[in-house]
Amino acid sequence: MAKEAEKKRAYDYYVNQGKTAKETAGLSGVTEKTIGEWIKKGNWKGLRHTKANSKAERLTNIQQIIDSLAEDRIQVQRDISSELEKEEPNKTYINDLRRQAVSISDEISKWNKTLTNFDKENKISLSVYIEVMNDIFDNLKKYDPKLFASTVDFQEEHLNTISIKY
Repeated sequence: MAKEAEKKRAYDYYVNQGKTAKETAGLSGVTEKTIGEWIKKGNWKGLRHTKANSKAERLTNIQQIIDSLAEDRIQVQRDISSELEKEEPNKTYINDLRRQAVSISDEISKWNKTLTNFDKENKISLSVYIEVMNDIFDNLKKYDPKLFASTVDFQEEHLNTISIKY
């Protein structure tokens, strides 16, 4: 039983917290060799990768890129304004900045389109969500009928919440 607790702890360190196998071994009190076996047999690398590249994570990354580009675009516009305020503005420099501004704006547009398409492609329908939820609770009912019975109110409340969201 102690080994099972160590394995669960190691799983959490490796998959959920993104620790290395060596760090996981040190934190869970298990040898690196054992951790390596668990990682391989349990497909922990795949699970960690999936969690790290979740829809929410990918959307956040795309939004950060857009935000960064927007900041760059604002700075270029400030540079243009600053140059135009000079007594003798450098027209070549201004034209270069304007080309840079157009390029950044184009990138922002492309990333916004990527964001919109990604969101559309990765949305699940309410019917699929309910199907998965039903599958989980059907299996819970087989595994532990008492636990299932204690979740009936939760299931109803959760479905009401999700139906509003979708």
